[in-house]
Amino acid sequence: MEITQQNIKANVQMQVIIATMQDGPKGYRLTGKACIEEKLVLFKTEKTEALL
Repeated sequence: MEITQQNIKANVQMQVIIATMQDGPKGYRLTGKACIEEKLVLFKTEKTEALL
């Protein structure tokens, strides 16, 4: 996670993709900002989009 932490320090914008095939394909894109507190990556969602 050291590279992830370096990337977040350089650019706080982050996207997380969540996908599943259970009960048919479904997916979501979460867009927001991340920060580092101690060694934890914290993510605050600003926008959620359904992908499928």
